[in-house]
Formats: sequence, C-alpha cells, structure tokens
Amino acid sequence: MPRATQRPAVLADPSDFLDLARSPNGPRVLNDYLYSDEPQLALHIVSFQDATLISISLPHTLTDGTGGGRIYLSWSLALQGRDDEIPAFHGFDHDPLATFGETSSESYMYADRLVTGWRAILFKLGQWYDSVRYRSESRVVCMPAAVLADLRQTAIEEIRAATKDDEAFVSDNDVLCAWFTRLAISDTPQTSDRTIRIMNAFSLAAVLGNDRIPSAKAYVSNAATEMYAFLSAREIFTKPLSYTAYAVRRSMMNGGTRNQVEALAALKRQYMAENGEPPILGDATMEMISFSNWSKGKFLETDFSAAIIKEGSPRAARANRPGIPSYIQFNAWSKKFQIRNIFPIMGKDAAGNYWLQGPLREGVWDMIDRKLKAAD
Repeated sequence: MPRATQRPAVLADPSDFLDLARSPNGPRVLNDYLYSDEPQLALHIVSFQDATLISISLPHTLTDGTGGGRIYLSWSLALQGRDDEIPAFHGFDHDPLATFGETSSESYMYADRLVTGWRAILFKLGQWYDSVRYRSESRVVCMPAAVLADLRQTAIEEIRAATKDDEAFVSDNDVLCAWFTRLAISDTPQTSDRTIRIMNAFSLAAVLGNDRIPSAKAYVSNAATEMYAFLSAREIFTKPLSYTAYAVRRSMMNGGTRNQVEALAALKRQYMAENGEPPILGDATMEMISFSNWSKGKFLETDFSAAIIKEGSPRAARANRPGIPSYIQFNAWSKKFQIRNIFPIMGKDAAGNYWLQGPLREGVWDMIDRKLKAAD
C-alpha cells in the first residue's frame, strides 16, 4: 500500500487494489442495482494480521463527499455506543433543493462563458477524440505536510506583496490545486494560450445552512455546486504558483456567495430544461482540471477504534492512532465515458500529509513522475 513520502511523489495505481476493494460480483452499472437485492451502500472488509481494509461502494447519486463524511461519523459513533450523539438526518420525504434555482436575484458571473452552438459541438468532438485516442491512467500522489506549508507561506507572502493587502490569503486547497494543475497539464506547451478551467466542487451545506439545509441536521444527499477559475496555460506555467492559487481563492470568494450559487443553479436549471443536458462553461478548446476536496468529510479522522480486537502495527511505527485510517483511495466506474482529469483530494492524514489521485491521459503521469524526481 502507498506510504507517505518526504517529498511530493507519484505512488501506486489505485486500480492495483481493486480485488481487495469490492466483492467479485459487486455492482458496477445501474442495472446491477435495479435487478438485484444489492443495497446502494455496500460494505466490504478484508482483514490481515497487521491491518484491516474497509471499502464502501455506492453510486454517486446517493451522496457526496460531505454527506459521506456524515454517514461515516454516524457509523463511528454507533460503534462507540454513542448513539445519542448521532446527528438527526434530513428525511428522504422532502427535497430541500427541489426548487433551488427557480428564481435568482442576479446573473451568474460566468454566464458569458456558456459554450453553445457549433462551439459546443467542437468541444464534444474534442473530448470524444481524446477519450478514443488516449487511454487513461490513474495514480496516487502524496503531498508532504512540510512541503505544502512552505509553498503556502511563500504564496501568501507573494500575494500580499502584489495586492498590498495584509489580509489576503490562500488555503491549503488553493495551493494544492494550483501546484497539481501545473503538473496535470505537463503535456501542454508552456507558451500556449489554451484556456485551462480549474473547477472545485463546492458544498452548498454551509451557504444554505440558514434556510434550505439547516445545519442542525445532517444532509447526506448530494448538495454540491462548482467554482471555476479560468487561466491560460501560459499564465500557469510562467507566473508564480501564488498567481494560480489566488485565482482559485478568488473563484471561491466571488462564486461562493448565496446569490451566486443560486444564479449558477438557475442557469443550469434553465439550460437543462431547454437542451436536456448540463451546460458547458469555458470555451471550445479548453482543458478541464477538476478537484473535489474531501477534507471536510474528515474521512481520515473516522474512528474505528471501538472495533479493534488486537492492534496491528506498533504505535511507534505510525503517525495515526489505532483505528484511524492511515490511507484512503477512491475508484470510480463509468460505462459510457472515460473519467479523466478529475482529482479527489482525499484529505489530510494524521501526519498532515495530503493525498490526492485521479486519471490523466496516458503518458502524463510519467512526465509528472520525472518532474518530481528531478526537483528533489
């Protein structure tokens, strides 16, 4: 299994562990759920002398990263006999987002970037050709805590100097997304003006916590939207990392308001009603890099210690407490298209290291590996 490193490193292919992650006859497509007694939420456990592998399988229509975190927290509390602390769930009989986006008080800030007509056709043809011409390869990346802390501190200093704003900042996620986006487009010429769209999944739970999704209860269904930053490849390669990180931060600040998330929901609702498919924001030839940070789900803090019968690895040999995950990975199945350029950030482990993974065009991971090794 992948282990934390002292320097940023490309590690294993997540698919190498698929046989340990699911039962041989586990569901892969919709019909496997419709024509069997398989539950949407399935548990698979493999035990060794020194470790236990716990795998959860589910369709994304069931929950998102934040909702999944609430489910695992509740499971953990139940294991510990703390049933009275399990948060009440929003019921399935009412959808608080059913009318979200039916009205909007303002226009979406990137409405002018909607790709339509022949540009949409060109975009789809490009995506189709890329998926047919190149296979996808997935890898896991470890970003050590100390390295990210240095990158973030440097970025904050540069941003404050450039903006003359002593309060300006970027988060771990902003820096991590900026750092990895530069690597993910390694096969793009550094002088290219091609648009790079950096998308971050954004939970609606907090911004709608005062009305549609009251924070007093746990909402475990999907409640996410997207935050977009648009840069050119030239900017990402030639400007400091802080430039891209701050663009990601501004996308959150400007797009994450109550009015803007509703404006985007309204745009998507109207476009879906008129065209029967989700809208595309960007341009016809852009490269899309997408992130989903699961840190708020606290998967790497899930406490299974109440289930321990005998400890495995000695405590001195690991950073995590017994019963706390030391490693998490993600595998996705999609029948109709190759999932590419989508990177879940699994979160921060007990030592402060971040883990992320995802699929890239064949050959790009080798380029990233060489770059990281050359930087050591």
